[in-house]
Amino acid sequence: MMDAHLPRSILWGVRPAGEGTEAARHLRECTECAQKLRAAEARITEIVGLAAEAAPPPALRERVLTSAARAPRLARFTDVVARILDVSIDKAREFLAAIDEPDQWQATPFEGVTRMPVVGGPRTDGAVAHFVRIEPGKVVPMHEHLGPEVGIFLQGRGQGNDGRTFGPGDCDECMGGTAHSVASLPVVASVMLVVAHGGVRFGDFEILPPPRP
Repeated sequence: MMDAHLPRSILWGVRPAGEGTEAARHLRECTECAQKLRAAEARITEIVGLAAEAAPPPALRERVLTSAARAPRLARFTDVVARILDVSIDKAREFLAAIDEPDQWQATPFEGVTRMPVVGGPRTDGAVAHFVRIEPGKVVPMHEHLGPEVGIFLQGRGQGNDGRTFGPGDCDECMGGTAHSVASLPVVASVMLVVAHGGVRFGDFEILPPPRP
């Protein structure tokens, strides 16, 4: 058994404040505990190595790969994305799959905020339709809605300047002429779908609807 003076948490990398220093000091002074720790680490390495060599049954592997290729990570939002964007289910799935493709995202003037513009159906005419990604701790600054806006959180958690918090599946609707800001809370980046009729204004900077062909 491991010496009672050697904190077990050192093997798992979870150490209360101050315990790491205490453990290191003990290991320098106690040869027996140092040997036990090295033996335990070696055994863990062996176990991990054996696990890495394990392979799933071919049928299971095929089912998992097929499922991953067929369904986007955020597929549970397909219906609501199709409805908000006024597009087909297949098109909504394409948009959701593109969320995990880094080259689909465009920079914005705001640190930690990117956007992926999309073209919706007829009910999005005259609107800015885009997915917005906010890295944890970053903010979409205060902006004015030039028309009604609807948004839905797909990933992460956010907080408006009024203190309201939003998580996956939560919708937020704003009237034209209103203004707000949105911050992304730790630990996961927030991703939203936003349809802003008339566009939005950030001081002197505006994001306006693209011209229709």
